[in-house]
Amino acid sequence: MVDGTLEVSTSLDSGSQMTIDYLTKGAVINPHNVLSGRSYAVNITALTPVVYYYIREAQLDQMSECYPAMAEALSKAREESCRQRVTAINP
Repeated sequence: MVDGTLEVSTSLDSGSQMTIDYLTKGAVINPHNVLSGRSYAVNITALTPVVYYYIREAQLDQMSECYPAMAEALSKAREESCRQRVTAINP
């Protein structure tokens, strides 16, 4: 297995790049944003060879149908994400 390294960065208004974090093996990228429906613009650069796996939200929902505890946890996470989004919009 390859222990890859990813650099997560963003572009500033001045046009320069700012590194936010370095991610290594086992990192989960933006799980909260998937559940909340938020989108952010970041750049991900592979600094070393990387193996990348992903699960689409529809697949996650389909898997949770077989596991009631997972379905309940997803539902709670989505509700909390919606509450946080509304709070951020209307403080």
